[in-house]
Amino acid sequence: MNTRLAAIRVSRRTVAIAIFKGQTLHYAEIRHLSSNSDMALASAVSYLNWTLSQFHIQAAALEEAVTSEEARSGEILGALVEELQRQTLPFRLVSKQTVFESFAIAPLTTRKELREVVTRFWPQLGTRDFDPAILDAAAVGLYAQVESLLSA
Repeated sequence: MNTRLAAIRVSRRTVAIAIFKGQTLHYAEIRHLSSNSDMALASAVSYLNWTLSQFHIQAAALEEAVTSEEARSGEILGALVEELQRQTLPFRLVSKQTVFESFAIAPLTTRKELREVVTRFWPQLGTRDFDPAILDAAAVGLYAQVESLLSA
């Protein structure tokens, strides 16, 4: 299975995307968003569209926004989901808790713990050159690809 997957982690000021081909990480980058809501939404959707066309993405996995998070990240996530639906690209929403539970026998409880595990897979993502949200996106992507493989 060599599905090209875009794994996406959204926060109020960033969109992190990790690109997988099968279980192999091919690309990871973050886009910082404007403080202006309209500009941030447009930039996030534009970044998604660039990623979809540049890497010929076949599916996407997005980390679900937590209800207690700021409404802005939910708004950005909603715009990305709408764009994926508009393009009829298959996608799945993955909860933070599901990702935490999938990376250790005893479920992880913090993003710091998750990022430490992900850095063991891809040490280059743990450098100061990469934003920690990239590690979160990579975790979502690896979870989604392995889950798809095991479900097939």
